[in-house]
Amino acid sequence: MTLLQRPTSTLRPGAILTGLMLVGAVVPGAAQIPLQQRTVNHAPRLLVANPSIDRAADSAASVAIGDGMRQRMPHTAGDRFVVVTRKEMGDALDQFGFPRDAILTPEVARKLASALNARILVTSVLGKDGGSRYRLVARFVGLSDDAGRTIVQVQGQGQSLDAFGAAGADAFEAALRAHQDAKACLDKLQDVKPDSTKAGDLARHALRTDPDNGLAHFCLAQSLKSQHAPDSAWVGELDRAVQGDSLSLPAMTQLAQYYQAHADTAAVVLKFQQMVQAAPTNVPLIEAASKVFRQYGHPEAAEQVADRGIALDSTDAAMWDLKSSACVYQSKYTCAVHALEELLAADSTKGDSMFYVRLTVTAAANTDTASLVQSALKWGQVGLRKYPGNATLLGQLLTLYSTSKMWDSVVAFTSRVMALDSTDMTTPQATIQALTAAKQRFDFVDSLARRVIARGDAQAKQNVAGMLVNAGLPLLQVKPPVADTAGMLFTTAIAAMDSTNSVWATAHYLNGIAAFIGVTQMDSVTLATKNCDRVKVEAARLVQARADLTVGKSSTQAQIAQQSATYLGYIDKYEPHVTSMLKAFKCQ
Repeated sequence: MTLLQRPTSTLRPGAILTGLMLVGAVVPGAAQIPLQQRTVNHAPRLLVANPSIDRAADSAASVAIGDGMRQRMPHTAGDRFVVVTRKEMGDALDQFGFPRDAILTPEVARKLASALNARILVTSVLGKDGGSRYRLVARFVGLSDDAGRTIVQVQGQGQSLDAFGAAGADAFEAALRAHQDAKACLDKLQDVKPDSTKAGDLARHALRTDPDNGLAHFCLAQSLKSQHAPDSAWVGELDRAVQGDSLSLPAMTQLAQYYQAHADTAAVVLKFQQMVQAAPTNVPLIEAASKVFRQYGHPEAAEQVADRGIALDSTDAAMWDLKSSACVYQSKYTCAVHALEELLAADSTKGDSMFYVRLTVTAAANTDTASLVQSALKWGQVGLRKYPGNATLLGQLLTLYSTSKMWDSVVAFTSRVMALDSTDMTTPQATIQALTAAKQRFDFVDSLARRVIARGDAQAKQNVAGMLVNAGLPLLQVKPPVADTAGMLFTTAIAAMDSTNSVWATAHYLNGIAAFIGVTQMDSVTLATKNCDRVKVEAARLVQARADLTVGKSSTQAQIAQQSATYLGYIDKYEPHVTSMLKAFKCQ
């Protein structure tokens, strides 16, 4: 969501209205007018966002802690910053369609800060310390800065939530005082004529105020690097920048690039682990990190990051999410599924339709493991009960039922998928392929094929025709032949093609054989029952068989043409027998 800045009045505070004069009024001299001027603080605006949470149950605590930090911050900041009030934030959030005390992700909080003209942002993540007390990881950073200051605060025994929030604000006291010098350092480096020496002096001055200031260390690293200082000097400052701001991806990225260039495998893995820990739900970063971990022979490194986070807080949904992703990149699907199950147990509000798709797909990644297949079926069904119209879940379950040979469910779910999208020609083709390969439900196969013939394009029809011919042929080769079913498939296949199709003649040839065999199979009962209806069916089938075999005889494949001629000879000999039954049974 894009947050738009609320329009502000163009009327300046203290603006003077001129042109009005009272007749007869005595206008005193300027020296006689008592002036009351309001002091306006033009310091940068600072926004304190409510801590982000993994559990919906912590939402009230987040608001209370955020408000405690926000109310304390003006005292801590002094006149260095103007703190955006809770009312200002609430009015803006209300305008943008959010609840007034919304708990925002750091990304959305950044947009809100920008919309309210704040240049500094304090975000935090609220969790538990492994017991009942809250643990806060908070970050103070400029919107345009590559580093800031992070602190970790654990709730004191019996400490109220607002007091806990206030303590969080007090923890930034040194960072607030050092920020102006740290920011000025960067400005010196970005001037038209950069002054790295002056920048370094400003960074060192900031560090005397706040020795762990991530922004000051980061700027000092850039200053030293630009002065061609030894690698150990500026790399050491980058390390200290990460220690001061554990969420500074730019600092960690520069370190990782340096260690990669110097083939320091252990350091590269460590820095990417730190980056993943800083942004455990950043999918592109996790993918890049996992690639690096595999490249250096440490595919388990991201999982180790997740395990450390889970050890601190077993209900940390972000760390369970990371663990699942890390396990997937190692093809440890049982581990990945377990992590997602724990994530859902930690916070049931995470269970949207995309989550159930992800859980089902992850479990279905290895269909050779029975327990994973059962998990995939279980979670797919749970998700579908909650989101019955989700086409992705339906399709995933359909695939699982097919691989599990649950053919009744395959039939039912194919119908459900097609009911959602009448233009879907992929699903019926996939089901036709699965059912014909398993020699199952040929009646449903035929109905699906006719659907494709009626609505599909030329390629879809050709695909279906080929599948039906391939499915029907084995039915003629078994003993006894299943001629009626084979004939049904061949007839539908022929309806899907024209004479330009490469299997046109072959399909007619096979259909002719199926029709003839069908006649011979029903003949004994026809003779015994002297049933005219059966005799007429035999006669009609012989007519059909002759027509199909005549087409087969025109095949460019010599064997098919020869076999068609042979079967036409059989029909020549069989027709008198059927004619005689028509007469003997006095069939009209």
